[in-house]
Amino acid sequence: MLPQEPARKKTNIQKDNTYKKYFAKSPKMPMNKILRIVVTLLVLEIRLGYMEDPKELNQCSGYPGIPGSPGNNGLPGRDGREGRDGKEGERGEKGEAGVQGPPGNDGLVGQMGQKGDKAEPGPRGEHGVRGPPGKAGPFGLMGQQGDKGESGPQGTSGESVQGPPGDTGSTGPKGQKGDQGDPGPRGFIFTLWSRSGNKFFGTMKVSATFEDGLKFCTGVGGQIATPRNQAENDGLRDIAKQVGNVFIGVNDRRREGVFEELNGKPIAFSKWQRGEPNNDKGEEDCVVLVSDGMWNDVQCGTSNIIVCEL
Repeated sequence: MLPQEPARKKTNIQKDNTYKKYFAKSPKMPMNKILRIVVTLLVLEIRLGYMEDPKELNQCSGYPGIPGSPGNNGLPGRDGREGRDGKEGERGEKGEAGVQGPPGNDGLVGQMGQKGDKAEPGPRGEHGVRGPPGKAGPFGLMGQQGDKGESGPQGTSGESVQGPPGDTGSTGPKGQKGDQGDPGPRGFIFTLWSRSGNKFFGTMKVSATFEDGLKFCTGVGGQIATPRNQAENDGLRDIAKQVGNVFIGVNDRRREGVFEELNGKPIAFSKWQRGEPNNDKGEEDCVVLVSDGMWNDVQCGTSNIIVCEL
């Protein structure tokens, strides 16, 4: 049952009448005392207002009602916080060994070790099967002239008719003695000659390696032709025009790029083609003179015409 509002207002009116009756009966007092009394009454009113229970004012007493149906269970509360970690327990006894696992992956290759001591040579192996014959080598140099053969049988004499003798002519005057000629070249095995000043260049038109040419020319008392000026170079050019490239006595076999004569002295004359010498493939240490008189470096193991200088 709800409280009635007019009842509260009646209480306030009763308090106002009490104040009027008090002030009407009391004699006149000083203003300061009146103010004190008013303040005291206000304080009391305020306290009385707080002491009143609002629930008692807003409720009416009655019979208790029928109990209501129980409510639904509430939602479960949140999980509590985890407790602190306990102290570490004592170490347990060692367990039994487990089953051996599979082998692991191969490790990285280690660094190369130091070179070991040289071992003793093993026993000599058996001879292998003989290989096929190699290719035929180049033709060798022409040999020296052999001894004179025996005379053949005398042939039959043919018939001849002698003619009549002619008239005897008159004897001419005796001529003057001619000058002595230059000495001829040693040996008569060369088939092609050329001359430059006091030098003779001879060849058999046979090709050979540089080493074989050295041996051959030394055997006949000379050396491989080596032009030392333009005139001698022209004399060798005349032969090269007829037979092809010819070896000359110039090489850099002792020191690459430093060309020397056969006696080891640096050359003082040269006639290189454009772009030569180029030491192609790092193997050209000997020199040939081509048909136009120019020089080109070649491999010493190639075959070229041998010309000797006498």
